[in-house]
Parts: sequence; C-alpha cells; structure tokens
Amino acid sequence: MGTADRVPASLARPALGWARRRGAAWLEPATPAALRRLAVLLVAGAVVAAVVSGTGAAARVSAVRQAEQRLAALTVATTDLYQALAEADAQATTGFLTAGREPPEVRAAYDRSIEQAARELADAGRLASPEAADAVAVIATQLPVYAGLVEAARTYNRSGLPLGLSYLTDASTLMQATILPAAADLRADARGELDRAYRRAATSPVPVVVLGFGLLVVLADVSRQERRRTNRLLNSGLVAGACAVLAATGWWLAAWWSVGSALDDARGHTAAVTSLDDARVTALQARSDENLALVARSGGTGTTSFDSRIEQIGDADSGLLAAAARAGVDIGPVTVAVEGWVEAHRELVAADGTGAYADAVASATGPGQDQSAGAFSRVEETLTALASTKQEALVAATRRAAVRQRLLVVGPVVLLAIGASGALVGVNRRLAEYR
Repeated sequence: MGTADRVPASLARPALGWARRRGAAWLEPATPAALRRLAVLLVAGAVVAAVVSGTGAAARVSAVRQAEQRLAALTVATTDLYQALAEADAQATTGFLTAGREPPEVRAAYDRSIEQAARELADAGRLASPEAADAVAVIATQLPVYAGLVEAARTYNRSGLPLGLSYLTDASTLMQATILPAAADLRADARGELDRAYRRAATSPVPVVVLGFGLLVVLADVSRQERRRTNRLLNSGLVAGACAVLAATGWWLAAWWSVGSALDDARGHTAAVTSLDDARVTALQARSDENLALVARSGGTGTTSFDSRIEQIGDADSGLLAAAARAGVDIGPVTVAVEGWVEAHRELVAADGTGAYADAVASATGPGQDQSAGAFSRVEETLTALASTKQEALVAATRRAAVRQRLLVVGPVVLLAIGASGALVGVNRRLAEYR
C-alpha cells in the first residue's frame, strides 16, 4: 500500500473522536442525552401510530365505499334477478289457465320479466366475484332453454294439444329446481361479500388506540418528571402534543362507535330485505304451483307444494315473515294479506274439486280481493312495499357510515403529526436550558 492510500493518524483520530463524542452525547446517562432519546422515541411512536392510523382508515373507508357502491349495486341486481325469474314463471303458468292464446297482458308481463332477468344477469355477472361464476353460467345457459320450453308449450297449447302441459311442467321444473337455486346462490354470494365489507369497516381499532394511549402515557410521565425537576406546572409543547394525541385517539373511538352503529342498522335492514325478498319469491313459486295444479285439472289434489310454500312464508317460528319481524319489520299487513290469499286458494281448490273448473279459473285469474289472483296481488304489493322501505333504510344507513368516516384517513394522521411536533418542541425547550 502506497503512502497515498494511507489515512494520516492525525486525520483519523479527530474523526473517530467526533463519532465517539456524538455517540456519547446520545448514550450518556445525563439529562440532555435522555431528553434526546425521549424525543426520538416520541417522534417514532407518533410516526408508527400515524402509519397504522392511515392504513387502517384507508381500509375501512374502502370497505364502506365498496359496500355503498359496487356491492350495493350487485345486491340489488341479484335480488331483482331472483324476483324477475320467479315472476316470469308465475306469468308463464298463468297464461295457460285460459284455453288457446294467453291474454296479451299476461304475455307482456312474462316478456318484461324475462327481459329484466337478462338485464339483471348481465349486471350481476359484471359485478359479481369470481366465486359466483358458476351460478352466472348456470343461469345464462339454462334461461334460454327455459324460454324455449315455454314457447313450445304455448305452441301446443294454441293447437289444443295436451303436450303443452308437459312442456310447461318441464319448464317450471327447470326454473324451480335449477335456475332459481343458482340465482339464490348468486344473491347469497353478493350478501356474503356485503357482510364481509361491513365487518372490515367495523373492526375495532385496537392497534391505533394502543399506540395512542402508549404515547399519552409517555407524555404524561415526561410531564410529571418535568414538573418534579423544574417545578414548572406545564410545558406548553408537551401539553399540546398530549391534547393532539388524545384527540386523534378519541376521533378513532368515536368513528368506530358511530360507524359501527350505522353498520349494525344496515345489517338489520339487510336481514329484513332478504327475508321479505325470499317471502315474495316463495309466494311467486306458490302462485306457479297453484296455476300448474289447476292447468293439470287435478281436481284440487295437486296443491301440496302450495301449502308447503305458504308454511315457509308464514310459520310462526321459522317462517320468512317471522325472520322479517325479528329484523324489525311490521308484518301485520302482509300477514293479513297472506291469510286472505290462503282463504281464496281454499275456495279455488274446493271449486276445482267439485267440478266447477270455470269458477276455479275465474278465481285464479280474477282481480277481486276474494279471488285468488287478486289476493295474491295484494300479498305481492304488500311485500314489495315493505322491502322497498327497508331497502331505502339500508341505503341511508350505509351512507351514514360513509359520512361518519369522512376525513378519518387524514384527520388522526394530522393530529398525530401535531402531537409529535408538540412533544418535540417541549423536549427541545428543556434541551435549550443545557446549552
């Protein structure tokens, strides 16, 4: 090694001496070094708390925004799809109660339901998670098959051939056993995503609160020691830092409580909407069962499925209306409507059983409240109105949760930064006394 590569000892020693002096300034047990270490600890703690606060708040805000936007649209699309499919089947069976060509208004209602189902399926397929792809595929492939069977049944029915009933029964079986269960799975996937978003948005902010209170404990201890050493009542920097940290922690706790309250309301409304939607679809299925039994001229013996559906709706303990009542819905009006429909159905069955087929068909297609079709319409209208009211309440509750999380990403982070600055100013003021 040449002399040019050697570092003169006279130059190396001062550098090493400076490093040792700086290290000693930080590590020595004297008060100034302790204050420097304390300042670093407070700033580091505030930075960590700010990072945890910002990332946690961003995740919560994202979850609420997702629930308010994509998942809300997905839930509506899957619910409307489920109902449109059941409505289409009910209208298809109603069209066969009259001999020959079905009434134009019934055909138009069927066409509207099929078109709505296609639109809602497109929206649901676009918004749904990859896990729901199988359900979307089942509906997309089987709905045209169902529509083809219905058209074949219509053709034979217009020709007066009995094959029409066979095709109609196959179509309704495909709807009830394959398409509607797939739609129910699709809706359940959307509801599950929505519930998971609610849980993410309402997770307790333990890390932020622990870090916040840890900073407060350190600041309180420093203030106590400051008062003991200097007999000064308050250090303005430390007090400002403590107030800012306390405000940030309080902001988090207030947001957690208020957002959790709004999301609890949203969960209750979601449960109510689900129960009411299920009740409406089950009623539509019961309507299809009633119509098919009448088309088959079973003489009043083919209504077992109808009775089973009504029990699913109105059972006092496990029924869908009981579940809606537990979710806060006033089910009195719809219970009365269901009872009226059951009574009208019994009269229809009695007429069919005594050979008064024309009277039974008149009840199944007539608009009067004492006729089965009119009583069913009252049930459907009541359920739809209740579900619409609860859906509006659900949207309002989700919006409240979003509003209550406004500025959560920025506010506590700014306060924690102010807290760190205040603590640093307070510690530096004490350090200045040693210079």
